[in-house]
Amino acid sequence: MKLGFPLSIQSQLRTGMLRGLLALALASTGWIGTAQATPLISVSASKSSVNVGEVFTIYFDISGFSPAAGSSLSTFDINILNNAALAGLGTVSFIDPASAINQLDLDEPGSLGFYGDATQGAGMIDAFGLSGNSTALLDADQADSFRFLSLSFTALAASSGAEFAIDLSDPGMLFLDSSGRVMEVDYQSARAVVAITEGGGGQVPEPASLALVALALAGVGLSRRKGKQADSAGKTRPSGRAIQLLGLASAAFAVGQVSAQAGNLPPATSAASAPATTAVAKGTPIEVVVLQIAGSRAKVRAVEDGREYWITTAQPLPADKLGARLQGQAHARGDAIFVAAPVFLSKP
Repeated sequence: MKLGFPLSIQSQLRTGMLRGLLALALASTGWIGTAQATPLISVSASKSSVNVGEVFTIYFDISGFSPAAGSSLSTFDINILNNAALAGLGTVSFIDPASAINQLDLDEPGSLGFYGDATQGAGMIDAFGLSGNSTALLDADQADSFRFLSLSFTALAASSGAEFAIDLSDPGMLFLDSSGRVMEVDYQSARAVVAITEGGGGQVPEPASLALVALALAGVGLSRRKGKQADSAGKTRPSGRAIQLLGLASAAFAVGQVSAQAGNLPPATSAASAPATTAVAKGTPIEVVVLQIAGSRAKVRAVEDGREYWITTAQPLPADKLGARLQGQAHARGDAIFVAAPVFLSKP
């Protein structure tokens, strides 16, 4: 039975759980170390101004790590204050664009794996991540500066300044170093502000690589995890899974380009205005069960393989559709998966 704790209470409960899990891992693997640097957190936005309906992304970066033992990030748990009526949460990414990997999920035999998510609540988003890597690997291979979280949003209503700020008063806020010690951090910026206007004519962003990969995965049900494996010379090269994932992203991008040429439209243009006879313009067919509704956002589970992800719809979803089956054509829109005309079936 799922307990209906408020999101703030859930965050505090999970903070204790994350500490406990990490302490258990440390005890079982003998992790040691003490951080010697004060990392710097920076919050920024992909755009300073958008039109209603446009997608934008809020970035969370960390920098200032040193070669000292324990100077790396293993766990974070933060609340981000935001007004969900102004901007709806879209996709969540832990990928650092500079290295193209999750810096808390480095390839390591016997790793416990990465555990992380972000959930929209009343007036805030609860985001967390827990690395399953050992201290030695995090200290040796984690980048000195990287992006640990990206949240995409769809602008829903006009505002002179929609704010996205780390809640510095949150008692459950947590940053742990690779040895499991609480890590003090400084802030270059703890918030980002985006102006939202009603003006039309704004061009919807071209599908970003994150959404392309997510949409490709929605079609074939592959694992999210990436890895690397060593060749005979001791160097690293992408594993077969990573190569296949990159191939899917490239293929999805190519499909978008072909669709744009065929209909003389940008890749992210609505399927309703694209030529009905162009197969690639129809998007990726999905059939999912609605698990959670947050305005025009819905967390869903794929009927075929059970994988869970978020989608965005043109209109807010009725509360009575919770638990119903949904069918539709999914399209990559910026950093989101957009379903223009969902069809609801009876509840299973």
